[in-house]
Amino acid sequence: MILTDPMQYFLQTVDRFSARFRKVSIGKGTRVGRGTVIRDNVKIGRDCYIGDLCVFMGQTTVGDKTCINAQCHITRFSRIGSHVFIAHFSCQQTTIGWPTIEEAMA
Repeated sequence: MILTDPMQYFLQTVDRFSARFRKVSIGKGTRVGRGTVIRDNVKIGRDCYIGDLCVFMGQTTVGDKTCINAQCHITRFSRIGSHVFIAHFSCQQTTIGWPTIEEAMA
């Protein structure tokens, strides 16, 4: 494979030390860091950054272009919208940045 932009390949990968379970959807351009665990029925949008050692429990949705830093624990039934930045902490059955502007205008 010849890479014209090495970062393009880097940003479209899921680290080999990460674990993904059944029915996981990860959008194009999303980078998932080392040691991240993504449980059943999790949907992560396009062009997101997921840091190292994160945990996503089941039935969680993350919008497009969202940045979730390292060591975050996102509990079940959380909804995180697009263009959201989350620093190092836990997110428990929370709705953050939802609905998106596009959804609110529809």
